[in-house]
Amino acid sequence: PNAVTLYDLIPLRQPDDYLKHQPFRNFYLHRLEYLKKADLLFAISEYSRQEGIEQLQVPSEKVVNISAAADEMFKPVQMSLEQITTLKARYGIEKPFVMYSGGYDARKNLKGLLKAFSLIPAKLKDEYQLVIAGKASMDIQGEMLFLAKRLGIQKSLVFTGYIPDNDLVALYSLCDLFILPSLYEGFGLPALEAM
Repeated sequence: PNAVTLYDLIPLRQPDDYLKHQPFRNFYLHRLEYLKKADLLFAISEYSRQEGIEQLQVPSEKVVNISAAADEMFKPVQMSLEQITTLKARYGIEKPFVMYSGGYDARKNLKGLLKAFSLIPAKLKDEYQLVIAGKASMDIQGEMLFLAKRLGIQKSLVFTGYIPDNDLVALYSLCDLFILPSLYEGFGLPALEAM
């Protein structure tokens, strides 16, 4: 007997974004056949379970929701004023902040996040920064900065780049609001980490 963990079927559901390259498309579709043949699928959420049943046409009794969990390190941390000041300076954070962490692919909806941030009242935009935590290519960062300038929020935007887990936990503890604007997730682990 064999069991396979089913995280999500994002490429299958969004082929225009993820399966443009024919060799990868062939590889991915071939891997889906392995999923269909497995004796049991461990889905990381009820959503992923339902997706496996519907998209792969796997009998419901062969797909089990095992959920997911954040590492134990993701819990609120207490920091001294000096630690807070040092951490914020390291990432260019000068004000209270709203935070996103994760990837930059289209489904993460970061353009929507920038647009939404641009629509909040001017007083709030002056008081808060929007911190986008995670590594992105220079091209993607450039696109985001271009949009931020067009929306008039470039001075409020902070890109941290890669963040070690200890700093990520600290930033989760310091942010006033965490946002996960994603349009599609198998589980959405950053939201749980932030909690």
